[in-house]
Amino acid sequence: MHIEMPAPSGEELKAARLKAGLSQVDAAVLMGYPVQTGSRGGLQSRTWQALVSNEVKSIRFC
Repeated sequence: MHIEMPAPSGEELKAARLKAGLSQVDAAVLMGYPVQTGSRGGLQSRTWQALVSNEVKSIRFC
């Protein structure tokens, strides 16, 4: 079964993440998104960054 729904806005995602006390990387891991080492050596999630910048219009749950 697949459910497709509109992605929340970047502002909504950031507010929810901050309310939960999560970093961007923690939120990405929690949602099952990949994280990788960034150019400065820290971890980052490009998927999370795309969601927050409103590049993603829908999210698919399987």
